[in-house]
Amino acid sequence: MKPTKVECTTPRPVRATFVAPNPPPAPIVRYEAQPPAAHEVTPVLPVQTVQEVTTSHVDRAKGFSIATIPLAAMAGFVAFLGAVTLAGVPLVSGAALLILFGVFAAVWLVAWVWHMSASPDGIGLWQVLLHYRLLRYEQRARLERIQKELDK
Repeated sequence: MKPTKVECTTPRPVRATFVAPNPPPAPIVRYEAQPPAAHEVTPVLPVQTVQEVTTSHVDRAKGFSIATIPLAAMAGFVAFLGAVTLAGVPLVSGAALLILFGVFAAVWLVAWVWHMSASPDGIGLWQVLLHYRLLRYEQRARLERIQKELDK
């Protein structure tokens, strides 16, 4: 069998084959080298404590009482029982009451000192006391230096 040639009757679509040339290159711009910028070091600021107190003195005092009175009462009561049972102190006597209230007062005082050292008021007090200490040492050193200069 002989191959037959078949012709297409539909026209071919026209395609654009135009390719635009590359845009002209940008002009060459020469820059002069600048000297390096000065290296600036920003010093680190010292740490500053910022206290934002949203409670009042009354709230702190109530909290201290709520936490401390049961602790001091139990310590006083345990000391009272220990004195009565172990030391033979009479149950109803001045010595037993003295032990009870003495231990209560001692525990309460220790808790108060601890609380005052850590509360915002206590921090300010410690800051003032330590600042006075620093001033005292500085004044002593200054006076010693002046005295050495006068003795020459």
